[in-house]
Amino acid sequence: MTHVQLANMTLKMLEQHLADLRHVRDQAGTDAAAQRDLDRQIAATEMEIATRPPPPPTGLEALSVPQIPDHFAALAQTEDDLDDDIEPVEALDALYWKLDDARRELERREGHPGALIALYTHPDIRVRARAADFTLSFAPELAKSRLLAIDDDDWVPPRDVDAPAQVPPKLARMTTAALVERFLDIALQQSHALDRSEISKFNRLFGQLAAVELALKSRDGDQRLTLLPLLAHGNVEVRLRAAYAVRDLAPREAIAAFRAISDRNQYPQAANARGALERFGIKWWEK
Repeated sequence: MTHVQLANMTLKMLEQHLADLRHVRDQAGTDAAAQRDLDRQIAATEMEIATRPPPPPTGLEALSVPQIPDHFAALAQTEDDLDDDIEPVEALDALYWKLDDARRELERREGHPGALIALYTHPDIRVRARAADFTLSFAPELAKSRLLAIDDDDWVPPRDVDAPAQVPPKLARMTTAALVERFLDIALQQSHALDRSEISKFNRLFGQLAAVELALKSRDGDQRLTLLPLLAHGNVEVRLRAAYAVRDLAPREAIAAFRAISDRNQYPQAANARGALERFGIKWWEK
């Protein structure tokens, strides 16, 4: 990243960029050239941060380290209420930055946001999801493992927290047919959440849908093609999610589904379908 690019970043963006660089540096292994390049980027980012005025106080300075995760959890539990706000997107953005303030305060004190990992087993799914989201750069595979099983109250961390995230055990025990039914159920829940403008719930369901897709992909022969019948489902969100899931294995069928969704002009699905078509190199506006 160039000096000009760093200069155009906000302080919060710089701090997140620095945290990401440090994490990548920790994972660089024995590649000396990569380590030197990362060290150079880290030093440049630290120098840019040093030139900025200190951020205004957030009120978190008075809290002890154990109190900060409690504050984070209390904020996360307000998330669904914001869907009823006059401007829900703006309200959710404001909540994001308040949660990020808590993460940054932990990093300032402890050097990392690891204290939030204790919230992975919180009884409230909203808290679990936000804690995993805000520790993705610190513990990526552990956070992914939690997000894939975010609706599992009995989740336990894997023995190797750095190993690639695996299929949640509950899904691994399900039949392929049951996984297809679960995929359909989650996609319908997403559709209903969209209809009710329940943005927070809609977003949380992505991890559950990804977990089912991973479970199907891990089966012998890759069983994601069992989702093909859903391309003809009556619900547009179901068709869209199924097309995303099979696009690598059945691109012709997926493209046809994306085209049909685009042509119907039903939003927001039409916009998503058009983006997918563009990634295939298809100019959807040309008939």
